Amino acid sequence: FISSKEGKFIDANQALQDMLGYPTRQELLTIDLPSDLYLRPEDRQIFIDTIEREGRVINLEVEFKKKDGTPVPVLLTGHVRYDQRGDVIGYEGINVDQTKTKQMEREIRKTNDFLNNIIHNSPNPIMAADMKGTIILWNQTAEDILGYKTKDVVGKLNITKVYPEGM
Repeated sequence: FISSKEGKFIDANQALQDMLGYPTRQELLTIDLPSDLYLRPEDRQIFIDTIEREGRVINLEVEFKKKDGTPVPVLLTGHVRYDQRGDVIGYEGINVDQTKTKQMEREIRKTNDFLNNIIHNSPNPIMAADMKGTIILWNQTAEDILGYKTKDVVGKLNITKVYPEGM
């Protein structure tokens, strides 16, 4: 994209048009960026403040709105455009759609929560150690049966100390 300081697209590629669901490039170029593009208009001001202070923005997490109002999580990277006198006239950059990344993050969190629930509510002692033997997981049943408190073993005790000598 290339945008004016006042908040209009000057140019945008087909990928941005498709991402935002605009049927024509001309329609996309007429939108008001703070109100029609940004889900939270204050994010546009954060973008402007940062890019004008630093000359660039790298991977600023914002949410855009598609034409139909559907939110789109985006990583926004851009730099300032100057005129011949050195005055800021606008910005240009790229927007990377994070929809699939955010969906995968939600799935990973959901799976992690499910597995943690199984581990911590198991009637069996469950413990795990890293490759050096440092305990990284210790469930309540391990605590109850073996007598070591989780806070005293996780990250602090080597798994070999839990077993009788020689095992």
